[in-house]
Amino acid sequence: MTAKSVTLFFFAFLGLGILFRGYDLTGVPNGLNRDEIVMGYDAFCLLQNGKDQWGQFLPFFFRGLDGYQPGLFPYTTLIWVALLGPIDLAIRLTPFFYGVLALISTFFLTRRIFHSNPIALCALFLLAIAPWHIMYCRLANPNILVPFFHTLGLFFFFRWIDTKKTRDLFFTALVFGLSFHSYYVTYFFIPLSMM
Repeated sequence: MTAKSVTLFFFAFLGLGILFRGYDLTGVPNGLNRDEIVMGYDAFCLLQNGKDQWGQFLPFFFRGLDGYQPGLFPYTTLIWVALLGPIDLAIRLTPFFYGVLALISTFFLTRRIFHSNPIALCALFLLAIAPWHIMYCRLANPNILVPFFHTLGLFFFFRWIDTKKTRDLFFTALVFGLSFHSYYVTYFFIPLSMM
């Protein structure tokens, strides 16, 4: 494949993924569920006074509805709430954003592993149309952070194996370290994937 055709297919598949994840983002599914509302309210409270809804100052774990979720999702949601205000779109832009980043990181990880643009484009296309990924990109649920952080961390890890540069090892540790603040499954999944 030529570089021009790879770029064309990359942006076409990425655009398809963005369309599936972004079309009528606040309307499908209709209305926020209670977990989304809690995440958005915690982000709004942080923006107001640096405390969550329970009065904890800059918590690592958010109590929410007694679920004690890791803090990366509400802190990222805070950015959108600060820009747009406490509206449905601001809450759902966080999973949409991480979903789009996961599409990009999946392409680059697959290309790094297989050294093949067609295989990387196939992986990008399959994730772009994957119903499970589309669904979680449209709901404010912290588990959508896992595919992005996992693929990005593995990308830097495989690059470190090839280059032996300290910079790549640093980014591997940084990304995997951040992933531990995304969702509980990473506590088991990330160490197992490194074996």
